[in-house]
Amino acid sequence: MPPVSDSPLGQEWLFDLVRGLMLRPERGQRPATRALPILVVEGAHGGGKTQLLAGLEKRADQRVPWARVDFGTLGAQDGAAQVLSSLAFQLGRSTPVYGELECPRLTTGLKAMQLKLKPDRRDAARAAVVEALGEERDRAALQEILRESAGTALDVVLAASGVSPSTSAGGLANVTVDALRDRLTRRPRGRRIVLGRYQDWYGHRGRGLTHNSLDVLVDLNQWNANPRVEGNGQKIGELLWDAFLTDLREGFDSARHSKDLSQSALILLDDVDTALGVSFLNGLAAVRGALDIGNRHGPAPVVFAATSRGVLLAHALPGEVAEVDRQERGALPPLDPVPAWLRVRLPDLTAAEISQALTERTHREGDESQLTTMITDLTGGHPASVSLLLTAVARHPGLWSEPAALLDVPATTTEIDPVGVGTLMERVLLGTDTQTRVNRDDLEICAVAVRRQHALWLGTGDDALLAGGLAGFDDIDRVLWPQVSGAAPVLLRRLLLRDLALHDKDRLPAVEGLPDPDGSVTLWGQAFGRMRQNTLPKRFAEEPPDSAQDTALTAEIATGLYYALASGDLEEVVTRFDLAVGLGSSASWLSALGTVVRAPRRRRAPATPALSPMDQMRALASQAPSMGRSTRHVAELVAALWVVNDPFLGNRRRILHRHIAHVLTGLVDRWPLDNESLYETAQRHEDAAGRWS
Repeated sequence: MPPVSDSPLGQEWLFDLVRGLMLRPERGQRPATRALPILVVEGAHGGGKTQLLAGLEKRADQRVPWARVDFGTLGAQDGAAQVLSSLAFQLGRSTPVYGELECPRLTTGLKAMQLKLKPDRRDAARAAVVEALGEERDRAALQEILRESAGTALDVVLAASGVSPSTSAGGLANVTVDALRDRLTRRPRGRRIVLGRYQDWYGHRGRGLTHNSLDVLVDLNQWNANPRVEGNGQKIGELLWDAFLTDLREGFDSARHSKDLSQSALILLDDVDTALGVSFLNGLAAVRGALDIGNRHGPAPVVFAATSRGVLLAHALPGEVAEVDRQERGALPPLDPVPAWLRVRLPDLTAAEISQALTERTHREGDESQLTTMITDLTGGHPASVSLLLTAVARHPGLWSEPAALLDVPATTTEIDPVGVGTLMERVLLGTDTQTRVNRDDLEICAVAVRRQHALWLGTGDDALLAGGLAGFDDIDRVLWPQVSGAAPVLLRRLLLRDLALHDKDRLPAVEGLPDPDGSVTLWGQAFGRMRQNTLPKRFAEEPPDSAQDTALTAEIATGLYYALASGDLEEVVTRFDLAVGLGSSASWLSALGTVVRAPRRRRAPATPALSPMDQMRALASQAPSMGRSTRHVAELVAALWVVNDPFLGNRRRILHRHIAHVLTGLVDRWPLDNESLYETAQRHEDAAGRWS
């Protein structure tokens, strides 16, 4: 699979990895297949997983046999047999050098499954199998068996090939055998095959077993006829997987140009976190391991690449999973013994990659560092969100300096009622399945919680804020605290909180972050107030601490102050940090402050004019007490850092950074023997000032 120049941003190393996995090194002047793990690419919605598979598909087409299945499109009626049928059907495409891969053993089993057998008459059932398999069939007839077995699992593939699926009640693609042959296999009728030649395999399975092959096929038929019997699905999957992998191995070995087949086939499995997807892949891993151990013919020449949001391998044992990342540039780690899985976590885009994309897609002149930093800070490098913002900048170049304004412009120019960029970002981050399953209001309310355990407080008690209580919390949990880490959940939470503020549009403040006159009135105030009460039950602004020990800024206290600041209670935050000035190390004081000032700011009313960052700082600092010089310094520092850490802030930050450096320098004398951290932090803000307008 040769390289292609149009690689998605930041993914070329992954194409190199798959290309390396597919190579079949020569052994005895013939290509040989290595035992390899199943590649699992993990990432969030919009992280580039499906784009990666599309790129792999493009690179594989007409170069190696390939097939693709999206488990997110399959229904409850589909199982391992349908998926394997779809894969086998697609591998029958004509590919230069490789020809057309046939799966006669799999097709034999599938044909046996389609028969109407009477379980109480074993002899008659055997005879019916013999009769069905004894008929000569050309290639089109074999493909028709696969098509009928695949059912709806093949509809998407047929549609992509230009064959329209039927709208009949059965839901199967209503196409002629000739159309299938012409469009997907492009081969004349050619040789005819008797499936009965392959029935013996079901007795020995290439491993010296001594089963009666007809009895095995009759049993397979009955397992399929009784899908609700526990274990039947697993037995079907194991037997058909074995047949499928054997067919691939034999297809390569017996090919006319077998000495030239230097790369394995490629099977792409998208969105495997469904119940069927997890079962299917776990079945593959189990069967593959057992076959590779005892098979003298070696592994099947196929590379499996699956995409997941972390569910598939959530409970895998450490020894079963190897990992490779971008820093290794796609180089395989030592695989001895070969694990079942090879995990790749899709990284978010770096600032350098965003800068490159900005140059390529917007064609703007001049220094792009400010815009690159704002996009990076807002999105965290989430690929789909970065792409949406870059498109918005290209269409609305005058808004480049205000990320918050870009979120409100239409994401497309073709829709009658287009959605905004921010709304489309949310839809991408949530995924289609989540949008229909989760209560949207409850999701926005739970977005206030830093930790999963904190969100539970919102759904309990007589004054629960969640409309559904904790009934739908498992779905919310999977959205806000997913198995995969990265920028996606952070960005989603930011966007959900912007929407949470709009529940009380008529009470939005004039300056981002200002509290309501009565914080309990708005849903924002109630939600963050609940968080603050549970993490910070005592307000030092009203009730001074009993001892200096009570003023310690522990991690839990910092989290409570984060909630307090989000609710607009600058008075309590400033009081706490003022009391801790000079106590403990300056580094720990700054670390706690860094945690707190990442709190979200409630958006301002759209009708109010936007203030400069310095004016925003002054308005916020005025909410805090002014008892003395250090209190004033602390109030301005908290407010200034809160503003400058806002990911929706524009590019007018220079004066604010310089003011932060000035205030930090003013606190140096409060830590006379421990002020290096203050000087270093002040210098960083002085340096940052030079990068902003």
